[in-house]
Amino acid sequence: MRDFFEFRESMLNEDIAYHKKAIAHHDDYAKSHAAEIKKMRKKDHHPDHRDDHAAAEEYHSDAAIHHQKAHDTAKKHGTNSSQYKNAAKNAHTMSQGAHKSHTEFEATTGRDHPSKNFTIKKTH
Repeated sequence: MRDFFEFRESMLNEDIAYHKKAIAHHDDYAKSHAAEIKKMRKKDHHPDHRDDHAAAEEYHSDAAIHHQKAHDTAKKHGTNSSQYKNAAKNAHTMSQGAHKSHTEFEATTGRDHPSKNFTIKKTH
């Protein structure tokens, strides 16, 4: 049976792994939207469509940054600290915003909505 410290360490590792996965997920989607923007420069596309991709790229980039902050805070202060709980809450909010930024244009890229590739969870 695990003692308290082993249990706490496993929780810390689980939260850190979650934030690493979230960082990779949001970085991937940000890069995907950036690639779509570059493709649009070569073709004649509606400006709103380009703006949608630019906004989604920014949302995903911001979410990745906030997950990195939560990851770093967990390592530095532990997952029971108020600093981590605040950082994790911000990361969670940013992930939700990034996933909500995907509108109907997502169907034109041939990629699944990001919520199908990554499940947002609260870690605080």
